[in-house]
Amino acid sequence: MPARQRVRRPREPRIITPADVRKQVHRIGAQSRDDALAQAMEYQLYRAVIASIAMGAPMARELAEAAITSQQWGFERWMA
Repeated sequence: MPARQRVRRPREPRIITPADVRKQVHRIGAQSRDDALAQAMEYQLYRAVIASIAMGAPMARELAEAAITSQQWGFERWMA
């Protein structure tokens, strides 16, 4: 009899905070030598920020301002 596989449920989107965004920007910076990884992380961050704003995040402007600071990292942003 095969072992039971655990079914993973998709994560429920949640509203993130400006502190969450700043932490992620810091993580992106730590990976900025790997262009593809840093760009993928930045893309995921932007999606999370947009989703939070769409869900009614009370600090939408602060989220956007914190997220755009990821542009400080000098990795290539041309990957697909």
